Amino acid sequence: MHAVNTSTDIQNPTYRTLPQAPIALTAHHMQTLALSGSDKFRTRPLTPGGNMSFFFKEMPFDAIPKGAAPGDLLTGSVTYLRKDSAMPGR
Repeated sequence: MHAVNTSTDIQNPTYRTLPQAPIALTAHHMQTLALSGSDKFRTRPLTPGGNMSFFFKEMPFDAIPKGAAPGDLLTGSVTYLRKDSAMPGR
């Protein structure tokens, strides 16, 4: 997890690594469900060339990394697809 210090000039942001384990966010297939935290997104098939929308629920307050300050921009990564060796492609 990294934080970008936005209190400085945005063209020269300061990046720093925060000392905490990854944060798990829940995904939902509708924005209203993400707001309420109900009906979590489950594995669904996606045809080649298809698309799918999903929304992340905000992280709980107690999951905010220690050392993060108001105005910090948290960045990270997400895994959208689990590789299946039975499926063609990369």
